[in-house]
Amino acid sequence: MKKTAFYFSLVILIVVMASCAKTSSTGFAVSGKTSLWPLKATNTFVYQDSAFDTNDTLLESYTDSAYVNSLTTVISGVTFYGFTDSLGWFGTGSYLAVDPYNTTIYSLDSLNSTPYIFFQEASADGTILGTSQDFSNPSCIGNITQYGFASTYSIAGYSCYRNILTETDCNNNTIYTVVLYIAPGAGLVRVEEYSQIPGAAGGSLYKDYSQTLKSVTLH
Repeated sequence: MKKTAFYFSLVILIVVMASCAKTSSTGFAVSGKTSLWPLKATNTFVYQDSAFDTNDTLLESYTDSAYVNSLTTVISGVTFYGFTDSLGWFGTGSYLAVDPYNTTIYSLDSLNSTPYIFFQEASADGTILGTSQDFSNPSCIGNITQYGFASTYSIAGYSCYRNILTETDCNNNTIYTVVLYIAPGAGLVRVEEYSQIPGAAGGSLYKDYSQTLKSVTLH
């Protein structure tokens, strides 16, 4: 599981909403094939997961099969669907939801956590979707920003929207970045995680992990 403490600090990001609604449709089916992430029990998503070292050398690569399970929970009128990805980014115990306008994906790391915006469409490239702070190091508080992009990107044969989440430290050095690609009807197509190179000056990053969609089975 590659979702790190960076994501746990984003719980307050849920308060900021973008105005774009490219795929919006009130009353659309969350499980439907136009959903940002089709959330129907037994829907299966097969990924290729890869880990790298600071020299971009591939350390390991493996197939990761994830699926929507039968668990649900309702928070503030929004239904979250259980998602099992034991070898990948989400791990076990996670829940996902798509908003009624089909522009936002919410995530819940466990039933004891707070939901947050995992992904959101944007009206223009570089739109700031939300901000928060990371207090894990009280002597150097980090600042986290989530950006959305209106342009589409071809990833693994899918036309995707993109979000970038980045954290800078108190010296304005970028210390962590996550890039998300979402395709309506397929959900998460790719996630890339970039971490700070140990001992490197100026916040130099390397790609330490990626998870790329290989196939989708919808029911």
